[in-house]
Amino acid sequence: NVSRQAKEVVQVTYTEVDGSRRVASLDRELFDEVACRQVAALNEARGGLKERAAKALALEVDAVLSDLHGADRVRKFADWYYGYSTAYELLRVGIVAAAASLPSSLSAREAAGEAV
Repeated sequence: NVSRQAKEVVQVTYTEVDGSRRVASLDRELFDEVACRQVAALNEARGGLKERAAKALALEVDAVLSDLHGADRVRKFADWYYGYSTAYELLRVGIVAAAASLPSSLSAREAAGEAV
């Protein structure tokens, strides 16, 4: 029965704080153990991170949309919505005037004056 005498190693490349790249040879069993612990720790922290991120996002969205909340919101919407009626009324008058001027000798301006 033949078995390894030397421990199996894994090569890991990392970057130092100063930006230089290094390569380290690590014991595979130790590396696997540490990596599994790190994965478990990250998975455990994931729920809390998601919750904090959701709260932070909600605060940001609330800040952006804060002017849309409150009693003033309805008034602003009504002003915006009913502001278009004037434009539609003018469009209606223009169409009626144009239609009225077709069979007659009146200009569109004269027909618009009679339509109003």
